[in-house]
Amino acid sequence: MRLRPRQKTFVERSVAALASRGNTLGVAPTGAGKTIMLSAVTGEMIGDGAKACVLAHRDELTAQNRAKFQRVVPGVVTSVIDATEKSWGGQVAFAMVPTLARASNLADMPRLDLLVVDEACEHAVDFGLRGEEGVEGFGIVGGAASHGGVPSVELHHPCVIRIARLRWKV
Repeated sequence: MRLRPRQKTFVERSVAALASRGNTLGVAPTGAGKTIMLSAVTGEMIGDGAKACVLAHRDELTAQNRAKFQRVVPGVVTSVIDATEKSWGGQVAFAMVPTLARASNLADMPRLDLLVVDEACEHAVDFGLRGEEGVEGFGIVGGAASHGGVPSVELHHPCVIRIARLRWKV
């Protein structure tokens, strides 16, 4: 899939922000193709075997995100963590927030290099991601149609990443 010039700029700026700051929130208007752009950012960031997780707040969005990702970055193995399937087998895993937030699912989470938060505004979420192997150092990127409430990503203890006040579009 070929990105439009503005989409390429979004991807380039997001990748640069991840490289320099470790996290970023990309804001683009409705219809700009945020999911496509986040897929391209993910594709850029998972070279050399990096592992990523793409979060959404509903099953339908998890399936849509996965389908769009496969169009933008064909050939990358993907998997799903939702109510019916719990597989971290893919290089990129697509998860629903309420499912991933359960302690048993977090316990199974492997070391991640990138956490992608699609539709990162509108619906409050607050949970911690813990990892015995140490999950510090992975990038966090979010996409949103607005920046209302100014979502924040706070890194605490090296083995605990807390996503605070992120909101999900319903």
